[in-house]
Amino acid sequence: MKHSKQPQPTLCLLAQGGDYVVVDKPAGIVTVAGPGVSRPTLMDLLVDLIGEEIRPVHRLDRVTYGCCLFARGLAAQRRLSQAFRVRQVDKRYLALVEGCPSFDQHDIDLRLRRCDTPDAKKGPLAHQEISERGKPALTSVRVWQRGKSMSVVEARPRTGRMHQIRVHLAAAGHPVVGDRLYGGRMPFAHGAIALLAFGLAFPIGPRKWHRVTAPLPQAFTDKLREHGMDVQAQFSRAVQGFARSRH
Repeated sequence: MKHSKQPQPTLCLLAQGGDYVVVDKPAGIVTVAGPGVSRPTLMDLLVDLIGEEIRPVHRLDRVTYGCCLFARGLAAQRRLSQAFRVRQVDKRYLALVEGCPSFDQHDIDLRLRRCDTPDAKKGPLAHQEISERGKPALTSVRVWQRGKSMSVVEARPRTGRMHQIRVHLAAAGHPVVGDRLYGGRMPFAHGAIALLAFGLAFPIGPRKWHRVTAPLPQAFTDKLREHGMDVQAQFSRAVQGFARSRH
């Protein structure tokens, strides 16, 4: 498959098995092809790297980092996609958010309605709005650290709506750093927001799950240092705890 001569990111494979591959997705690249999407996509690069049939299972936003799952073949795609639909997958995210949340833990239970703009020349083709007419969406949030103007939170989406964590955190008054689409004002790395899918657990057999974690991107470390913050110890404990936990 031929692609642009522009330098492409080096992919890091976090885990692979007989019917799956988990990639550490860089921010700034689209997961799979679609209308108006520039190539190569993350899936294109993965196919080039491992040289076999790869199918998407779930998608991370272009601006998001972290664990992204692909299937090896149609049968695996169907099985793993079904696991997502019936909520057998455990997803953990780390986010840098604007402001200082008043809560330590909070379940954000707000319905989301997708709004499409298929004729958009630039920017996103769709976004989500809080609406009573929308689909149910639930995100559990736990605060790790608070700074003067920025805080660190862990988010666990209980449902899998597009942009769910981003919209819910913005609705709570704490948009993700760098997320201008949902009201963020604080700058972040180019083409990225401060949202990392750091943990992913999915079924690989009866009562058996595989657990994968992604490292903390340098852009997070740099932004935290800029605000006199450091979460490396907390992050290491969270990763270790996630790896040991049971679904």
